[in-house]
Amino acid sequence: MDKVAEIAFMCTSRAVSFGALAIGCIMFSFSFDPVVAMRAGAILTLAMSAILLVKAATVTRQKVSHTEAWIYLDKEARRMDEAAKDAFRRILSLCYLKFAQGTLYVACAMFVLSMLLWLAGIRSTYG
Repeated sequence: MDKVAEIAFMCTSRAVSFGALAIGCIMFSFSFDPVVAMRAGAILTLAMSAILLVKAATVTRQKVSHTEAWIYLDKEARRMDEAAKDAFRRILSLCYLKFAQGTLYVACAMFVLSMLLWLAGIRSTYG
């Protein structure tokens, strides 16, 4: 099952990385106002965390053969019995929850940073 956990981590981290890249691009587009950029990043990262929580909750109803992690497993690791499928779902759910927790921490840090920037009087460079 270590191979399954490794592949689930890789697939989830890649998806979260692409989301973080998109969030970073949006934050960069608001770079004229650092407070707004941090708030936008915090809200979008919070949305990513919520999406990961929903994915973790619904993984039990999903067919394991339709997941990206299952596709990356080699043929020997793809056991089709119900116990193996349940273990796969549990590992994938824990992986989603771990990333949801991490993104929640990042979102909270961005909210705090935006508040600190606002309290420090950082304003738009155009205003």
